[in-house]
Amino acid sequence: MVDASSSSALVTDIMGQFKIGAAELPGVVQKVVGALDTSKFGFDDFRLAVGQGGAVAAAAGVDLLDFATAISATSTQFTSGADAGTSFKTYIQSLVGTSNQAKLAMKKLGISFFDADGRMKPLAEQAEILRKALGNLTDKSKTDALSTIFGSDASRTAIGLMEQGADGFEKLQAAIGKGDVDKKIQSLTGEVNAAKRNATIADVWKTLSDDTVYIALHHQTLAYAMKREFDIQVSPENQVHMKFIAAKQ
Repeated sequence: MVDASSSSALVTDIMGQFKIGAAELPGVVQKVVGALDTSKFGFDDFRLAVGQGGAVAAAAGVDLLDFATAISATSTQFTSGADAGTSFKTYIQSLVGTSNQAKLAMKKLGISFFDADGRMKPLAEQAEILRKALGNLTDKSKTDALSTIFGSDASRTAIGLMEQGADGFEKLQAAIGKGDVDKKIQSLTGEVNAAKRNATIADVWKTLSDDTVYIALHHQTLAYAMKREFDIQVSPENQVHMKFIAAKQ
């Protein structure tokens, strides 16, 4: 069970690091839930990943959805969230080429993680660059390239992104962006316990209601009354139809 103070602290850290306003709070929660649903990490691990890598990611222009997707996509490479966050931070710092050997290896492979204006490319695009540049190399050449460009720590993040490619990263990103609503809806198809099913429906409805503004366009009270001895069906157009009047026995 996650206590309220820990949840609040995580959300506060995320909003501060990624410069997210209070109006976007539901989206923050949704992305956190989505990241937990799609990775092997639990709450504490994700919190530690944010603590280790969130600030550097945000400073480099990575938004929360990209960061959460990257942590989820690479989670199988790590034993803890802190490890994943540290590796991601080192990966980001390695993108410029931290040595002459690294820069030479990147040039040789045609790898560039920045556009003509010096802006870092989106992580999905980076994942595809890695997949195309390294995916078909021999095991030795791939290992040498990863070690030279990223070092042993950041290589694990690079490998996780390479294995996803743009397609895998974007699919995972879409799942995280939807949080757990779709997963809960899907779970209804196999739930035979009526109480659990109704509770899930209520939870989904609350999530959607909190996320959507409903405006009542028209409301009108009934313009007629009836004695207790009669039963009159109420029609959508608020009219009495004599053929539907029934006398109670």
